[in-house]
Amino acid sequence: MGAQFSPAAATDSAERPLVAVVTPVYNGAQFLAKALACVQAQSYPNLVHVVLDNASTDATPHIIEAARAGSVPIITRRNAELLPLVDNWNRAMAMVPAEARYVQLLCADDLMRGDAVERLVDICERWPDVRYVTARDVFDGLIFDTGFDGDCGVVSGAAFEQRFLSSPDGYFPFAHMFVRSSEMLYQAPFRASTMPLSDADFVLRMVRGRRVAWINEPLYFTRDHQSSETSRGGGTSSFCLPLLEMLLSRGPEVMSPIEFEHARKANLRTIHLHLLAWGLRGERKARDAAIRQLAQLGVKPDLAMFTQAVVRRVSLALARRLGIDYRRPPIIRTTRVSEDDFLRLPANGVASAPPSRAASWNSAHLPSGPPAVTASAA
Repeated sequence: MGAQFSPAAATDSAERPLVAVVTPVYNGAQFLAKALACVQAQSYPNLVHVVLDNASTDATPHIIEAARAGSVPIITRRNAELLPLVDNWNRAMAMVPAEARYVQLLCADDLMRGDAVERLVDICERWPDVRYVTARDVFDGLIFDTGFDGDCGVVSGAAFEQRFLSSPDGYFPFAHMFVRSSEMLYQAPFRASTMPLSDADFVLRMVRGRRVAWINEPLYFTRDHQSSETSRGGGTSSFCLPLLEMLLSRGPEVMSPIEFEHARKANLRTIHLHLLAWGLRGERKARDAAIRQLAQLGVKPDLAMFTQAVVRRVSLALARRLGIDYRRPPIIRTTRVSEDDFLRLPANGVASAPPSRAASWNSAHLPSGPPAVTASAA
């Protein structure tokens, strides 16, 4: 189990479940101080911040030490040598105190809104079988939707997995996962074989047979910069092939044959667009590597799929230009949101996305029991 921890004896925190925020970090001096500060600024009263330094060579250790003067206790360790990312994340999770009921992953270059933990705990306490909560995320200055309708809600784990694998309209920031603590956290939850979707793989395994909640408010802020893990791994385009592999292996378990085939074709169209873009930009190494990976999955690029992908992309762009929104875009606010703007966002400060064909899907999976959670003031 995790590390032993003695929470503060403050009256307002004694009756609230302990939440552990986990931050693995390597050479994070550029943004780490702000990530640590956003945890110290949380409105939720019973927190502990677990920070694992992966043998950083910059000012990371000094920044962590300076933050220990804050009101939120910090449990910190430093690796003797540099570990692979997945190994470091697993070691950080193993540091979570056994007393923690919930765990929030916060990367060293990201932020949470001041009331984020309070909102997330509230929805989990209302639905005890919820294992994971997702919310809107500000990524590269743009607010990304969850793909669900309403202020918040709950679906089955299988329905959530189906949603994710079928080229979802929404965007799920798995790197900001908020999960109910379980033995899985202490048993190397992240698998190197599923990179760069190790976080998604862990969440999908955790929620099987359970339920997932969402909050349609921007609770997270994700930075997109040259030294981020996503950028170093090839950007978001590096996700499409691992997602296809995950779809082929897991999709048949949670989808009908028609749904699976629709999702497979949608994924292949996206991959063909990336192949075309790599070729036009002269990035032959990335294109050829992707073609080899496709061959391992029994897929060979073909002209018909290239044509379908281009026609569909042009059709969607033209429809949006004409104001015909027959497919909900994942971005719900095209005006960029700065870091300062994000930290000043009030609860429910951004309107819900317009109704879409997803509405009937959501209503079919709403739970019975506790009443719907409504937005509260920040």
